[in-house]
Amino acid sequence: MFHKYNYDLVRHPIADLAFMSYGINKVFDVGANVGQYAERQISLGYTGQIISFEPISSVFTELEKNARSYTKWKVLNCGLGNYDGEAVINISKSSEFSSLLKPTPFLNQMYPNSVSTVQEKIKIHKFDSLFNEYYQPGDKVFLKIDTEGYEKDVLAGAINSLEHISGLQLELSFKEHYQGELLFMNMVNFLLEKGFTLVALTPLYHNLKSGNILKADGIFWRL
Repeated sequence: MFHKYNYDLVRHPIADLAFMSYGINKVFDVGANVGQYAERQISLGYTGQIISFEPISSVFTELEKNARSYTKWKVLNCGLGNYDGEAVINISKSSEFSSLLKPTPFLNQMYPNSVSTVQEKIKIHKFDSLFNEYYQPGDKVFLKIDTEGYEKDVLAGAINSLEHISGLQLELSFKEHYQGELLFMNMVNFLLEKGFTLVALTPLYHNLKSGNILKADGIFWRL
């Protein structure tokens, strides 16, 4: 399907268990979908606590079922952003492309299942508003964010908590996939100012014709 448009969607195995060598014992999984990220960490031997956030009600139902398999996995039916209140999320044909931002024509052309078909009102919170409910002094915390372009807003709501975060993983866009998202260099520079260094980059989308990376998973650590 992607080859028709000269794009390729590839999800390489990222070194997402590098955080085990840092002694991470608490993972915040923002934009959990049905729990794929958490399940992968558990299958690879992670034994710490996981707190997952998923705002879409139908997707959360599946996440809740999957979380029953691991006693240290807590799931919350809300989104994260830069305020506490309500928001409207655009739900795509494939739920993993759903976002609080509107998809660009570029993304819709590249992946037709990213087209929004319905909207849903959701609860939204700042990470700062919830963090102390789960954080204990001495915790080594890893924050994974997969919010389809909304990462900058999640981070804006986590400003007071970032000092307690040891590592981050989030998707980085080299071309605008969602209207208003922060692109690669601006995000890397923002996190560098907060004390995080980009240490790993795993391409997700390629333009097959030019070879350009369109989106990648980035891992950041305090070094």
